[in-house]
Amino acid sequence: MNGKVKSLQEAFRFLFTANVASKNAAMFGNRNEDLKNYFCYFSPDAVQIARIVIQTYGGVKCSAPMRGSVHLLVGHADAGDTLLSVKK
Repeated sequence: MNGKVKSLQEAFRFLFTANVASKNAAMFGNRNEDLKNYFCYFSPDAVQIARIVIQTYGGVKCSAPMRGSVHLLVGHADAGDTLLSVKK
């Protein structure tokens, strides 16, 4: 994970904690296939509490990633079970 991703993760962790750790707010991440780029995904509730931070880092809207394709970076341990897509 590069410094930019780590910085984004820490900024989101601060907002997540400050907003009483919303059950449906989470940040996920993964590397692309060539391992050169790291991608971060935010649940809709995460966007509500961190929109400006996400936009500052160039975030764009996308569909929910598949379960098992990303790792939980910030959020409750079961966030992936409730927030990620099960359909291909």
